[in-house]
Amino acid sequence: MKLIKISILALILLLVTSVSVQPTVQASEENEKVIRPTIERTPSLQLNQETLSVEYGEEVVLEDLIISGYWDQLILPQLDTTQLGNHTVFLIAKQGLNEVKVSLDIEIADTTPPEFDEKISTLSLDYNEEVDLLDWFEASDNTGGKVTLSQNLEIENTKPGKQTITVIAQDESGNENSHDVVVTVKEKPKPKPKPVVVVPSTSNNSLSDTSSNSNDRFNAKVTYYGVDCYGCYMDSSGQGYTASGVRVSTTGVYQNGSWVPGITYKGYYIFAAGRQYAYCTIIDIYNHGIVGQGISPDTPIRGIVLDRGGGVSGNHFDVFIGSQRSSGVRHVRANPQAQVVGHLAGCY
Repeated sequence: MKLIKISILALILLLVTSVSVQPTVQASEENEKVIRPTIERTPSLQLNQETLSVEYGEEVVLEDLIISGYWDQLILPQLDTTQLGNHTVFLIAKQGLNEVKVSLDIEIADTTPPEFDEKISTLSLDYNEEVDLLDWFEASDNTGGKVTLSQNLEIENTKPGKQTITVIAQDESGNENSHDVVVTVKEKPKPKPKPVVVVPSTSNNSLSDTSSNSNDRFNAKVTYYGVDCYGCYMDSSGQGYTASGVRVSTTGVYQNGSWVPGITYKGYYIFAAGRQYAYCTIIDIYNHGIVGQGISPDTPIRGIVLDRGGGVSGNHFDVFIGSQRSSGVRHVRANPQAQVVGHLAGCY
């Protein structure tokens, strides 16, 4: 009986001991979890280059420069490639409270030459004519900056012939574009001869005598004719020639390399006159009595001798009117007078 009591007592003590020890063990394990240190991974960032050269206005993707790294946040700078020059930017990798910065040196350059907006390739100048070649040129740059125009040579405007001048456009970065211009300087004009005064003939007594002073007016006979007149040669196209070789037609006069509508030659009416009046003699006729083709009997006409005529002699002047049959020109009674003005050298 005594032995049973001792066993029961021992069992009770064992149970009490187990209950009191167990909470102590759990608390110890919890304390270990709280004080155990947390180990964070350090961020890293590596680029494939430390320097970068880009063109003005070029789009750059900075992520393409990264070859490796570790982060939970990546901060990239704003890059403006319209700001020329050298710049340093930083790329930042963050992991928790830690961060790492990597620098990148960037050179933004302009290597594009300016463009010509306006230009010429040829220029023709009179002898000794002064011009500013750059007035025909304009240029602009992709940066919007100033463009300076210059030329490699000055035009030698007293040297007849062709010259090649190079016009150069340079931007603020020193980029250049060039364009060649062929300049043609015409020959020096020959001095104009002094007018040679022709004294009118007095052989036609019916027209009265003329003054020996060539500056005076003298009585004259005035008629008109066309390329289609009786006895005149006109081809099927309505064209013919004066005795001096000037081509005329019913509607125009050939001069300076092309047909010019009208009945004048270099601003003068065409006269047929006697042989005592040399070709290219300039004559004014007053009170001529011709009406039509822009001619009025009240207005003097100035003409140039370029033709002859079988019935034209003395102080008789035949005025060319284009077409004698269809020009609508008529003649009214008048008392014509003429006056020799001078001579036009090399008129045809």
